[in-house]
Amino acid sequence: MYTTANCERLPEWHIQVAQQQGPNTCAVEEVQELRRELWTECKYWLRRDVCGYQPVIRYVCCEGYTRNSTQFGCPQVKPLKNLWQTARDLGATDFMRYSLDSQIGFDLIQTHSPLTLFIPTNEAFRKLRGISKRIFEADIRGTLMYHIIAGRLPMGDTDGDHTLQTLLGGQTLQITKYSKNVFYANCLAIIHKNIITTNGIIHLIDGVLIPSKNWPLKPVLNTVLNDSRFKQLSRYINETYFADEMREMYGNTDYTMFAPNDRAFRKLSPKYLNRIASKPSLITALLRNHITPHTICPHALIADHTIKTIDGNDMIVSCNGNDRYINGVHMNGQMLGAANGVINVVDEVLIPDSVKSLYELVDKRQQLSSFKRTLDKCPEEVLVLEESNRAYSLFAPNNYAFEKLKSYQLGNILDNCRLFVESHLIPYRLTTKSITNNKTIYTLAKNRFINCTITAKGISVNSALIKEYDIEGANGVLHIIDEVLIIP
Repeated sequence: MYTTANCERLPEWHIQVAQQQGPNTCAVEEVQELRRELWTECKYWLRRDVCGYQPVIRYVCCEGYTRNSTQFGCPQVKPLKNLWQTARDLGATDFMRYSLDSQIGFDLIQTHSPLTLFIPTNEAFRKLRGISKRIFEADIRGTLMYHIIAGRLPMGDTDGDHTLQTLLGGQTLQITKYSKNVFYANCLAIIHKNIITTNGIIHLIDGVLIPSKNWPLKPVLNTVLNDSRFKQLSRYINETYFADEMREMYGNTDYTMFAPNDRAFRKLSPKYLNRIASKPSLITALLRNHITPHTICPHALIADHTIKTIDGNDMIVSCNGNDRYINGVHMNGQMLGAANGVINVVDEVLIPDSVKSLYELVDKRQQLSSFKRTLDKCPEEVLVLEESNRAYSLFAPNNYAFEKLKSYQLGNILDNCRLFVESHLIPYRLTTKSITNNKTIYTLAKNRFINCTITAKGISVNSALIKEYDIEGANGVLHIIDEVLIIP
């Protein structure tokens, strides 16, 4: 039997409840609010939060076992049947009927070569609407062939994105694994996986897979450029070499774009947009922060899922009920299919650190709130940190550094805030890669300098240890330190 879920450590009382179910029983989570069932393939299963809801756990026989009338639990090994017989036992009557009508059923009955079937439920066939239904009815045999993979493919053998070659010539299927061991095929949920048969494996899915060759789809960027909701985004794409770069890097690979609509850009001030537009490098960095080289289907999520953009920035995709978020930004539920990926529409622009000014980098970090309050007392220094034509390096003391100060020292800082801020500023970009032991660095403040030392603990400037370093912004580099460098 294939096992694809890891049992989490349970409290003792939960173990006792699971043991009371008898041998060979597995937990199924029912999330009534979302109308979802999650098969865990695990007996000792700790109930988890699913998009803010607590599922109800019931126990069924694990795959390959069955109950009998004289013993507790599921002690009896269920005889394996072939693909066709197992599909019948699963109640997949619509799949069987369409298979027989298109002559595929006879091949499945007679085959001795192992196959993997992605079988839609009867409800999935009934949900077919519009163009999907027309495509299916026009080529039932081809569509069903798109649900079949040569060989045995248990879901536990895949990790992340995985492309499979189907029996429909040249057509591939995208398998995506999300957190909490949730698998999707082309953004359709695999609701019951790894059902073993004598001549293959069956995975039940909650929709009908439509071959991409039958969809009138354009590539991701072409779809965005031809959609009136993305005028500002399209303008940025056309003003750079971003489109050429994406075609070169991901021409034959699926990816996801989190596309801000025009309403999202209107939330930014004209001054801010002009600053970004003034440098093609900032536009490119902004665009790259909206691309991940993975297929992200928002409705697939049941918990936080971390992804990386093509620039390597971490992004967290999360859910709350039926709402989905990317780094806290709401996805409005509109997902557009494309020939080489998907487009998720977002209501805000996802701005990376590399596009933010030094002042923004400080403003967005709670651990620097005390330093920001000091900054705000010096409007001229705020302008320096927002300046786009020069580069600086800022050693910003964290809140802990301010907590160690005496009240009179805080008073001196506020009375001389300009000197204080400039004593923590270097008039050029300085990353830790260029810092050597005993290096002296002159600050923006006249006759004020910093001594650098390197020890086993890390890099220190004066007596302050750099806790976070090399946070690159649009106009400089931010380093977070645990002591103030100079008290006026």
